[in-house]
Formats: sequence, structure tokens, C-alpha cells
Amino acid sequence: MIDQLNTLCDRAFEALLDAYDNRSNGGILFPRYRSEKLRISEQELRQQFIEEVRRTYPSWYYSVETPTESCYDFQHGVEATEKGRSARFDLTLYDEQRHPIAFIEFKAHGRTTQPNYEKDFLKLVQTNRDVCRLFVQLFEGFDDTTLNNLVEKKIGPSFNKVPEAKTKISYHFFTLKPYNREHNLTELINSKLGK
Repeated sequence: MIDQLNTLCDRAFEALLDAYDNRSNGGILFPRYRSEKLRISEQELRQQFIEEVRRTYPSWYYSVETPTESCYDFQHGVEATEKGRSARFDLTLYDEQRHPIAFIEFKAHGRTTQPNYEKDFLKLVQTNRDVCRLFVQLFEGFDDTTLNNLVEKKIGPSFNKVPEAKTKISYHFFTLKPYNREHNLTELINSKLGK
């Protein structure tokens, strides 16, 4: 199952890359701000992923902003608690019998704070269900500073606080502008994180 989901991530990114480079013949576009700058967000990433799911696995179901079974209190740190509220998964995939098969979190840019990574990782590992867990992040551009900040100040410290995140979650990272002649950052970042 994880191989199928990895392929869907790659296909969704390729479609976004085509849209970014104005090579697509219909489909998703990145909207523009009044300043004419492109708005790059997790919404386009999630939508394109859904389109790839619908095209490849038409009998699967999905839900957006799916409430978690566990409750959390994010006002006083990042922790699961019975007195908190449900959080939400960005996307949940279901098989033909409507059983959950994957929980997915999407992010865009490198401005996400360390506590927000920690929240997403905690949500993904807290479920007791036997499902795939994916974290997918899109960057418009990427450089060595972004890489170091991501590994040393954001994801690395989040692994220290949510150690299960290192092994239970499949990570995918993409950049629209090439970094070291590559668009796909997944292997590079995963190796830096010791995955």
C-alpha cells in the first residue's frame, strides 16, 4: 500500500510542476496575488493528490479535514489529552469497504514552525488504526539554509518529542525550483534525518 501512495505523491508533484512551469493542458493552476506573485499552498498539493487518487483508484473514498479519534490540547503545548478537542487530518483515504487506509498531512513552504510539525507528527502517530501515515511538504524554492533549518530546527527536534514519528510516518518533500539539479528532496531530507 505504501508504494502505491508514494507513487501518487510523485504523480501529484509532477502535475504541480507542470502547472508551475506552464506545461499543463488544463487542470490545476497556482492562483496569483494582486502583486502577480504565485500563491503556493498546501491546498493545491492536496487537491492534486486527490485528483491522482480519483484517476488511479476510482473505487477509493476520501474525506477532507477528518476529525481525529484522539483529543489534543495544543493551547498548552503539544499533547494528547482526554480534556482536549479532536484535531483534523488534512486527508483520509478509505478502501472500497470505507475502511481507513491512510492519514495524510500536507504542508507548503518552510515557514511552518517546529510546534506545528510536532502537532502533525503527534496526530499521525496517535491513531491506533493499522493505516499508512504520510507527511507531504511542498516548497517553491529550496536551498542549503532551508535544508539545515528543516532538519536541525524543525523536524529533528520534533522527532525528539515524538520519537515514533521517525519510523511510523512516510515523508515526502518536493521543490518546484530545482535544488542541486533535483526537484525531489525526499531521499536527501530523509537521509539527513537518519530515516
